[in-house]
Amino acid sequence: KACQSSTCILFCRRCCKCREEKDVVTQPIGLVHYPGVAEGLYVACSSGKPAMSKVCVLERLAHQNQTLVQVEIHSGRPHQIRIHLAYIGHPLVDDPLYCIGGQPKFHDLESTSTDISFAYDGGYERPLQPVPGDCGYHLHAHWLVLSHPTTNKVMRN
Repeated sequence: KACQSSTCILFCRRCCKCREEKDVVTQPIGLVHYPGVAEGLYVACSSGKPAMSKVCVLERLAHQNQTLVQVEIHSGRPHQIRIHLAYIGHPLVDDPLYCIGGQPKFHDLESTSTDISFAYDGGYERPLQPVPGDCGYHLHAHWLVLSHPTTNKVMRN
C-alpha cells in the first residue's frame, strides 16, 4: 500500500528558536477530557496514536519572530500540524488553542472537571477556554494535489 501524505506551508511563531532546517516530529497524539468538547480534545500525549510530521524551514522572519515552514504529514491525526508545531516549541501564529508543548492553553490535564455543558447546549454559551473551532490562526491552500479515490489519478487545482 502506498504511503499517503499531505503537505502545507504556514507560519509558526518563535523564529529565533527554530534552529534546525529540517525536523521529524513523531510525538503521539491522543484524546483527553476538555471542558466544552464532548468527545475530548486531541493533544500531544504518550498514550496517543502514532503520528509523524516532517517540518522544513523555508524562511526565517526574525523581525516578526516568525518562521515560514513546510509541513508534510504522514498519519493525518486531528489537529496534527497544530499540535506537532506547538510540541516542538513553534505554535501556529495566532493559534488560540495550542501552546508550546502541544497542550491546550489554560487547561490543567490533571483537572477532574466534568463541565461539558457547551457541547450539549448547542453552542449558545461559549466556554471561557478556547475550543478546537475557535479561529485566529490562518490556514489557506495555495494549491491542492490529490489522488482520485477510485482511479488513483493525480488531480490538481
